[in-house]
Amino acid sequence: MSRPEPDAPRPSEPPPVAANVTRLRNGGVWLSSLLAMGLLGGAGWELTDRHLEQQAEQAVADSWLGLRTCMLGPRRDRSVTPAERIRLTRLQQRHQDDADAWPARCRPLADAFDQARVQPSVHARFGDLPAARPIVDAPQDHHDDLVVLVQKLDQAELPLASPGAGDVPPPPEVPRPKLEGSNLTPIGRTGSLAEVGLWLDPQRRAGRILLRDGEGLELCQLDETWTTVTCHSAPLPPKAAAGRVRLSVTDGAVSLLRAEDGPDPGFYDGATGGLLFGTRYFGAQANAEGGLIRIVTADTDGPRGRVKHHRWVELAAGKRPRSRRLKAVPVHARTLLVGDHVYWTEKETGRDVMRGLSLREAEKKRKKKAPALPELAALPPRSRPIARCKAPGELRVLFANGLDDRHYTLVRFPLQAAPTAVKTIDLGLITGVPDMQCHGVETELSRVRMGQLTRWRCDGERCRQELTDALPQDRGGTHIALGSMGDTMAMLWQRDDDALRLRVGSPDALHSLPDQLVFDTPTEGGFEAIAIRMVGGNGRALALLQDPSMQLYALRIDADGTVTPLKK
Repeated sequence: MSRPEPDAPRPSEPPPVAANVTRLRNGGVWLSSLLAMGLLGGAGWELTDRHLEQQAEQAVADSWLGLRTCMLGPRRDRSVTPAERIRLTRLQQRHQDDADAWPARCRPLADAFDQARVQPSVHARFGDLPAARPIVDAPQDHHDDLVVLVQKLDQAELPLASPGAGDVPPPPEVPRPKLEGSNLTPIGRTGSLAEVGLWLDPQRRAGRILLRDGEGLELCQLDETWTTVTCHSAPLPPKAAAGRVRLSVTDGAVSLLRAEDGPDPGFYDGATGGLLFGTRYFGAQANAEGGLIRIVTADTDGPRGRVKHHRWVELAAGKRPRSRRLKAVPVHARTLLVGDHVYWTEKETGRDVMRGLSLREAEKKRKKKAPALPELAALPPRSRPIARCKAPGELRVLFANGLDDRHYTLVRFPLQAAPTAVKTIDLGLITGVPDMQCHGVETELSRVRMGQLTRWRCDGERCRQELTDALPQDRGGTHIALGSMGDTMAMLWQRDDDALRLRVGSPDALHSLPDQLVFDTPTEGGFEAIAIRMVGGNGRALALLQDPSMQLYALRIDADGTVTPLKK
């Protein structure tokens, strides 16, 4: 067998030039593959980044819609800025303790937004967005941050929010205050709201208000619609005005002022300031009817000295005063004037017994052998009248004995019938002094003690008691007043530097009712009250407010919650 030459090419090996070409061709394929893989990888990374950016923007759009709806509501109200909306809503919710209430319920939405806003792509597009959680936790301190979010995100071209992203409870309606401080007109000045005399006519719905500022006195007429007040000076002589003066009685035609402890005590005409009858007896009483004035008093050894005998005086226009002794009334008895009758209580064994006669009959001395007058009512010992109100056809008087824990008795006296028609209701022991108001056939007593309202509603036979849960307490910078309007009650209250608030509803629901804002806070053009007083009658309530300058203002509150300032 022959061997090939050593230098001869082998048949299975390509020529050198062909081998180089093959190697170059294979390298090009690999390079193309690498280039293709690089291009595909770059595109993939680019697509992934864009997808993440879209996800981040979608998360911002969804969480912002939910947060914005929860904090500001689904619709934009261009009449109020976001900051003002937050302030008013927060003001409305200030005194509620419900942990699920607004804005606490917005916290999960704020957390979702905060997770979305820190994504790099979101930061690159919008810059530093304020954190949402502090806005929800303390909106009064961070409402400027909410304004920034509204300005940036409401105008941004965000993706369409996912279905259901805005299905969250909105905030409460913007609680616009009912009135502004500029709506108020002062009706006068007074040194003490507690000493303001107030009388409401149960028939005509009109009323009278007596104001005192230093030594000056003003007597104001309240019209039947409770919209205007007309005042005039009550020109009492200086010696009469030097002591305490109160609105004694009025019948719509004449008003009597009682000067009690000055140098010249007695009853004065509120229109002219003239003295009608001078008396120093602390238990003197008067009434007026159709221009006829009756006064029951006593001749004593001094203002609070021993009674010598009881007396009554009749004053009529154009006639000389008629004064007669009440000989049938025992000298040690307590008297009560009701219409043209006089009633009195005498101490007997363990009780006080009430009797009564017409004034004309009481002038006559009782014969020793005459039968005893009938007992009209029996009261706890040392009972005395402390409050009264007039209703159609009768006068209702609240009697009490004791100091703090008192035994109360409600007595109803007819104005036209004979004294035998007197009716009583024993209320038992009540701590404190309740307010008394007449509403048609019902007599209402109300008292707030330790933050709880108790109301007694009495018809002709019995009283039923109504209680509330805890209410704001009238102490430590909180002023509160309540007025009955029949089935409902009005509660007006304010804490220092806070809004003046109103609740209207039944007593059993009064503690849980939401507040209506009557005035904004003093720093926002509202009203600052240093004292509040309210009285109800004829299905509405009259509120008197005193400001730090001692000016007095009046509001009418209707059963539907409407508040109307009175004009002078």
